[in-house]
Amino acid sequence: MTNGTHSTLTPAEIAARLEALGQAEHSGEMSGLHISLAARADGEEYALGRINVDELVARGRARYGHDPAHGSRLGLVE
Repeated sequence: MTNGTHSTLTPAEIAARLEALGQAEHSGEMSGLHISLAARADGEEYALGRINVDELVARGRARYGHDPAHGSRLGLVE
């Protein structure tokens, strides 16, 4: 996906990721949630291929104080 400095994603893959992030943000806002500027910036970094999904999740967990030792990668506890 990345080599640490630039993306190997195609323009179509980037567009699809940006669309998915936009839909997720809209869904959250319709449910009364607010997406922070930092979370939005992390999403853009992911969409552009600068970070992978594991880093995206790790940043979100760190930002909101979630312990990565509990729950799944998506933050769900079984």
